[in-house]
Amino acid sequence: NHKPTACTTHTPPPLSNNMAEEIEEHRRQLLADPNVYLKPSKWYELLQDAGKELDEKQKKKLEDKPRMNFTRSIRCGDRLFPNLYTAGEMWFITFQLDSKGGKWFTNLPKSKSDSVHKIGKYISENRTRVVRADIHTHQSEEVKAMMKEDQYKDKDVLYYLPQRELITHYFSQWGTKFEDLFKSTTDDKLRLLGILLTDEEVREFIPDVIGKRRNEKGRQHLDAAPARALAAWTLVLTKFIDAEVLVTFPEKWSHDEFMEQINERAGVEDFYAKHGSFNPNNTDRMKLPWTKKLLQEVLKDGRGEYEGMMKSYTMGTGGGPGAPENFADWQERDESYILKYTPQKAASLYLTIVFMWDKTHGFPLKPSVGKMPEGGREDEVYNGVDDAGGSDSNPSVPSSGKSSKGKGDSQIAAAIQHMTTKRQQSTKELLDAIMGHGEEEREATAETRSNKQHKLIIQMKETRESIKEVRCDLEELKKKRKKCEEKYKNNEKKKQKKMKKISALCKDQQEMINTLTMTLMQYNKDLAKLNETDGTKKALEYGSSSGSDSDDSSSSGSDSDDSSS
Repeated sequence: NHKPTACTTHTPPPLSNNMAEEIEEHRRQLLADPNVYLKPSKWYELLQDAGKELDEKQKKKLEDKPRMNFTRSIRCGDRLFPNLYTAGEMWFITFQLDSKGGKWFTNLPKSKSDSVHKIGKYISENRTRVVRADIHTHQSEEVKAMMKEDQYKDKDVLYYLPQRELITHYFSQWGTKFEDLFKSTTDDKLRLLGILLTDEEVREFIPDVIGKRRNEKGRQHLDAAPARALAAWTLVLTKFIDAEVLVTFPEKWSHDEFMEQINERAGVEDFYAKHGSFNPNNTDRMKLPWTKKLLQEVLKDGRGEYEGMMKSYTMGTGGGPGAPENFADWQERDESYILKYTPQKAASLYLTIVFMWDKTHGFPLKPSVGKMPEGGREDEVYNGVDDAGGSDSNPSVPSSGKSSKGKGDSQIAAAIQHMTTKRQQSTKELLDAIMGHGEEEREATAETRSNKQHKLIIQMKETRESIKEVRCDLEELKKKRKKCEEKYKNNEKKKQKKMKKISALCKDQQEMINTLTMTLMQYNKDLAKLNETDGTKKALEYGSSSGSDSDDSSSSGSDSDDSSS
């Protein structure tokens, strides 16, 4: 029973003003890219659309719906411009295609129709009307060149709009936000964690990078910590942006047998092939103007996700009393099992690689969780007192039986008193741990518990609603599949193609339902634990156990008394 850990991505802090030059350089690179421009002759031709007036039927429709769009035409005033719609469509496709402007326009709206009408309207409202008689007033060489072309020689009026102007306008709305470039990607997290864990020069600085040295005692360590952290991050930044520093994956990652294990754990036949392609040596990402502060956010994301997964992965392990899994050794478990401890399997697959690196070097990123001692049980001693009443350093020694009755009585009374004191102390420590040391702390604990309960109830409600929504989507897909079977019953090839796509979507929805259901079950268990009456139940059970041991020891003392007598 484990609590799945979701992946999160933190938004980096706003960029400082001194990066204005970098932003401008980014815009210059966009405008210098020939792939984002339309062919000039085609662009000039589409711009010359004079439009046509709305007919009576169209005007009537417009009266009923003043904001309506017309099919494959841009409306401006009482005229329709079909060529401007074509121009808007061409620009949208250019912004959308990866081979054209896709890498620059990463925030493009999903609705093509609305976007095309928006672009077409912008063109109609911002194109310049150029009269041939006023050509001398225009400094643009493009306008002068257009006027000289054969198809425009006889035109007294032309329309013109610089492509750069339109590209700049829509880049400000739909282009890559410069801050968004630094949102940590999986490749960024793998590169940073890979450098920390595999580069021998950097690895010794891990305690400084993750802040472990802050807990070291002594003035010398405290004074040296800031300088060491600064030196560490300077070195990490230098390595991170250096294209010659290559991060390589563990050899096991590319083994066929391991790939099959990953697919098996994920429950998807080609899961590894679909989601296991990573590039920690992405030169496009390295070229960005990274800073130490931005890399610290990348580490915060990656390490946070890793620690969240490891908390579930190591839960209940390390020895001690309890369920069978409490005797498992998490260090020896196969790395592919990590997928069982993350609800977002695809997004968290990279953590398997991080775990492999971490394991190779003795888990410098993971807080220590000890192995179970062979043949040992940690429940034989409670707070330094064994079941016979002695401490672990001074175990109780049975009476030799040769002492006088008076001496035996005093030894028995002393043993009972010692045992009682120890039991009371242990019970107090347990209650303090559960309920807090003082009234204020106990009140704070109760308040925290109440907040946690409230939060869990809200999370459970939201999870149930999510399950309900996903189930509705799944039902819709099933209906769609049934219609597809009926529609293409005479075209087997097309039916199979359509059915395969719908079946894949159904499978994804079902997996999401399973994951959400598992999360809901964990929320229920967590709530049940919180609903225990402020730790009293545990304390009573502990006290009852202590009382039984005390009675047994008392009986043992009486037997000793009789024997001595």
